[in-house]
Amino acid sequence: MQEDLNVLGMVKNRKLSRVISDAGWYSFRQMLEGKSTRYGRDF
Repeated sequence: MQEDLNVLGMVKNRKLSRVISDAGWYSFRQMLEGKSTRYGRDF
Protein backbone atom coordinates (compact mmCIF):
# COMPACT_ATOMS: atom_id res chain seq x y z
CA MET A 1 0.00 0.00 0.00
CA GLN A 2 1.35 3.38 -0.97
CA GLU A 3 0.82 6.46 1.13
CA ASP A 4 -0.13 9.75 -0.51
CA LEU A 5 1.56 12.70 1.14
CA ASN A 6 0.73 16.36 0.62
CA VAL A 7 4.35 17.45 0.21
CA LEU A 8 3.46 20.92 -1.05
CA GLY A 9 1.31 21.49 2.02
CA MET A 10 4.04 20.24 4.34
CA VAL A 11 6.66 22.46 2.72
CA LYS A 12 4.57 25.48 3.66
CA ASN A 13 5.13 24.58 7.32
CA ARG A 14 8.24 26.48 8.46
CA LYS A 15 9.48 23.72 10.75
CA LEU A 16 9.10 20.94 8.19
CA SER A 17 10.07 22.73 4.99
CA ARG A 18 13.84 22.61 5.42
CA VAL A 19 13.87 18.99 6.54
CA ILE A 20 11.67 17.89 3.65
CA SER A 21 13.68 19.81 1.08
CA ASP A 22 16.97 18.46 2.43
CA ALA A 23 15.64 14.90 2.32
CA GLY A 24 14.48 15.40 -1.25
CA TRP A 25 17.84 16.73 -2.39
CA TYR A 26 19.66 13.92 -0.57
CA SER A 27 17.51 11.32 -2.30
CA PHE A 28 18.04 12.98 -5.68
CA ARG A 29 21.80 13.08 -5.11
CA GLN A 30 21.88 9.39 -4.19
CA MET A 31 20.01 8.46 -7.37
CA LEU A 32 22.25 10.64 -9.51
CA GLU A 33 25.39 9.20 -7.94
CA GLY A 34 24.15 5.65 -8.50
CA LYS A 35 23.38 6.27 -12.16
CA SER A 36 26.74 7.95 -12.74
CA THR A 37 28.50 4.94 -11.21
CA ARG A 38 26.44 2.52 -13.29
CA TYR A 39 27.35 4.30 -16.52
CA GLY A 40 30.99 4.92 -15.61
CA ARG A 41 30.73 8.69 -15.28
CA ASP A 42 32.34 11.02 -12.77
CA PHE A 43 30.10 12.52 -10.15
